[in-house]
Order: sequence, then structure tokens, then C-alpha cells
Amino acid sequence: MENQIVIYRNISGETTRAQVDLWKARVTRTGIQLEEKGKGKTLIFHLYLRDDEVIFYMYENGKTLHVLIEYLRVKKGDGRMVKAVDALISEFKLRGEKYETNRGDLYRTLYLNGLIMDEGPFHERKLPADFDLRLTREIIMGHLYMTLEQYAEAKKRGDADLEAETFGRLQSFSEELSKIDEVLKSNPSAET
Repeated sequence: MENQIVIYRNISGETTRAQVDLWKARVTRTGIQLEEKGKGKTLIFHLYLRDDEVIFYMYENGKTLHVLIEYLRVKKGDGRMVKAVDALISEFKLRGEKYETNRGDLYRTLYLNGLIMDEGPFHERKLPADFDLRLTREIIMGHLYMTLEQYAEAKKRGDADLEAETFGRLQSFSEELSKIDEVLKSNPSAET
């Protein structure tokens, strides 16, 4: 599913420089370009695959490195970027959450010490919490931006069929966003 969006939240834990070097070697063998920069006690990692980019940080803490990714949005594409982040979580024995859409449903995976503790459809409560709505909104925004790119490309190439199809998807995403925004505005506890 090239147009799928995957969201990682609250990824954290400790690792070592040796584990980071092994992970980096595995990631570069998949064809992902990886660039590491240091700034003080902070390491900045840039992962590139075609026009997709993922950036996250690690912090030196004595002899260990602390991984802290509060929020990361990844285009699934051919799956290599998602596998790289999944490997980061499992190999470094991290904890956190992963959310993705599949055929209109929201799926959640919970990690603890790098192991999958729970995964499956994520059913929203009758009155979704602020996070649930905002996460759904963010996923739809990701789809909207990708569809806008497809629409612009179809228009540029003069592909009327693809232009009409993407325009229809844009309208659908816009309607969904409007509904979510209405709920967020009408629910005082959901506003930030």
C-alpha cells in the first residue's frame, strides 16, 4: 500500500553505540540512505529513500544512547522505511506505539522492550479522546497531501482519468477533515 501512512508515538528506551552501528549497516543494505550528524550530545539521523525522508534524534547519556521519538509520520511506500523504524524498535528493545490505516480501519501496535505486546484494530470510543481524533486527522492530512501531489502530476501530464479520480479522493478527504474539525471545535475538552 504505497499511499499508506504510518505514525509512531512515544518511542523511547536506551541502546548502545554498537547496536546503533549494526542497525545502521542493516538499514543501508536495504537501499535507504542514512546520514548521521552529531551536535553536542545529540545525534541526528536522516533516512532518505527517493523523495521520502525520516528524521529522529538520539541523546548521549553516559555510555548509552537514549532514543526518544515523540512523534514520527512515515509514508509506507514500498515498506523499507517502516521496516527500518520497526527494526529500530525491536533491535534496541524500545517501547512505544505504531498506528496505521488499512482499508479505512485504524490499526495499533504496542511495543514493550522491542516486543509486540498488542496489535490489531484500534476501535475508537463513542466520544473519541483528543488524541484519537487528532491522530485520525493527521493520517487523513497525510493522505490528502499525497493525493494533492498525484493530482498535480496527473494535471501536468494531462491524464484526465487520473485527475478526476484524485479530485474525487481529495473531496472525500476534505469532507472527512471537516467532520473531524467540527467535532474538535464543538468538544471543549478536545481543544488544545
